[in-house]
Amino acid sequence: MKIPLRRSFLNISYVGLGTVFNAALGFVFLSVVARSLAVDQFGRYALLATLLVSLSKILDFGTNSNYVAGSITTQDKKLIDHFISVKILLFVAAIFISLPIIFLFDLGSPVIVLTFLLGLLFYGFNYTLFGLFQRMEHYTALILLNMIPALIKGFFAVLIFFKVVDLSFENYFMVFSFAIGPSALLYLILPSDIKKFKFDFSQVGKTLKQALSPGISQLITEGFSAVSNSLAKIYTNFTSVGLYSLADKISGSFVLVSYTIFTVLLPKNALRKREKKGYDYAETAVLSMGILLLSVITIVLAKFFVPWFFQHKYDESLDVLNILVFSGAISSIHSFMENYFFVEGKTKYLAFISGGKLASLIVFSMILIPLYSLRGLAFSLLLASAISLGVVMYLMSKQKTIDTNQPL
Repeated sequence: MKIPLRRSFLNISYVGLGTVFNAALGFVFLSVVARSLAVDQFGRYALLATLLVSLSKILDFGTNSNYVAGSITTQDKKLIDHFISVKILLFVAAIFISLPIIFLFDLGSPVIVLTFLLGLLFYGFNYTLFGLFQRMEHYTALILLNMIPALIKGFFAVLIFFKVVDLSFENYFMVFSFAIGPSALLYLILPSDIKKFKFDFSQVGKTLKQALSPGISQLITEGFSAVSNSLAKIYTNFTSVGLYSLADKISGSFVLVSYTIFTVLLPKNALRKREKKGYDYAETAVLSMGILLLSVITIVLAKFFVPWFFQHKYDESLDVLNILVFSGAISSIHSFMENYFFVEGKTKYLAFISGGKLASLIVFSMILIPLYSLRGLAFSLLLASAISLGVVMYLMSKQKTIDTNQPL
């Protein structure tokens, strides 16, 4: 079965359009929250939101990608039972890890804690369904999984913008956390054979062992916004967190680009692996150039948008934004390139790549933040991202001998 480059681009474009639409609604909600709250209160909201999203990735922990690649390459029907079962244990682990972190940043009011835990539960349902629909290559369902919460956030954004409602930062966090919940209704459109899964904990150890390296990598990769915001809080204050977080969210558009490309290329390249066609390096190179071009466009547009929409409230974010956009572009490239390691069974490298990136960020931050404040934090992330991309390219080049007929 031949899957041409054109079909990959069509799938990426389709998922990408849905992702951009959903992200736009999410950014509208973020923007009205930033406009409505004082900068330090927005910093509190932003730190909570990034912590929730980052810690919710424990509920994935690499199991989604392993399930998708494994079920395609081996066609083992029991993998779904192991996949669903391990999600329950990951949810329990997420609770015990999240609570101390919330209290560490003095954000542990009863309302916040309950909202955070319910948000974890809702994200768990969402991630599980995502893995199932990605395996089916049901891209419309994948879009809807994020469109439903995006529409809810968009609705509240309109109410907030026109001052129909006046909410505190805790209320905004509730909207953010609970909006993901209704996406669980998409369970109803799953095929009947998938709904007949059985809980099977006999392979939990094996499943987690296989997911350990990519899981650690995913937690680190998805947690960089939370880590960066945490570093901003540790070295400065919640006002700086608010300024940095806005720039980080704008540059985060590249995370969505990477997420879209990874979603489409993983099953496609897994199928190529099964048919012994090798990894498509040329496609990766073309997509990387497109991301770099997009970064330049983002910087130009942001210089006009941020002062206008936020009424010069976040102008200090612009210098940081320029650095973070390039960092986000580089991170996006090496993130979607990591589907290569899933397909080729080289996931052991992922934890080392992400761990090295995190270590680099922390080391550079200790040196640069005291000297250059938020710009130092942004430069630290840029340097860490560049190092990670270099490592990924080196490892892929080293493994290229396995598939000598594919051009790099």
